[in-house]
Amino acid sequence: MLAVSRTSVSTSGGMAAVRVLNKGRGYAECIKPFNFLLTCYPDQTYGRDEKLVRLVAPYERDPKK
Repeated sequence: MLAVSRTSVSTSGGMAAVRVLNKGRGYAECIKPFNFLLTCYPDQTYGRDEKLVRLVAPYERDPKK
């Protein structure tokens, strides 16, 4: 099972977290302050290690895409 939610990058800490995703991208492709993202929360019962996984993707009205 996977839960999907819309989130925004609205703090300097949030921008620091996505800095690695922006590296090497042009301005138009970068995640900017107050942009929306899709955040996916996979069911942790399938994971065998104790690392928490958090997936992000560009915002899309239809999260199935």
